[in-house]
Amino acid sequence: MNQRPTSLPHHPYVDGLGLGGLIPFVFFAVAIATDVTWVEMANVALTTYTVAVISFIGAVAWGLALADPNLTHAHRQRLFVWGVAPSLLAWLAALADAPVRYGLLIATLWLAWWAETRLFPTNILTQRWRKLRLRLSTAVTLCLAIAWYGQTWP
Repeated sequence: MNQRPTSLPHHPYVDGLGLGGLIPFVFFAVAIATDVTWVEMANVALTTYTVAVISFIGAVAWGLALADPNLTHAHRQRLFVWGVAPSLLAWLAALADAPVRYGLLIATLWLAWWAETRLFPTNILTQRWRKLRLRLSTAVTLCLAIAWYGQTWP
């Protein structure tokens, strides 16, 4: 019989990689808010990067569904179905006009966080990972809010 691990290990470089992933968010959000010359390019770059990151977040559900042999069929199915939802929602958000787009991307990011708290096995992902995910999502939200503000400020 397969035994479920008590939790997946938290590798020391995960925090650094997560924080490094914030660099494009900060750079393009500041560019949108401060430099009219680069607004269009920065909007495209920030949007595509955000869609990629949100898609990655959805892929974590697939990874858990594939890696944990002890999940019930129903739980595994919910993880697979949810795993594609963030990328589809982010793609739809990307089709909206810039100010609205950022609000929809923020909503998608937090919907994904909410879904993770309900769908992910609590004994697999460490508390440290959950805190990192919360901190990164908060930072991304601030960057997207700055971009939204940069698009609406006269």
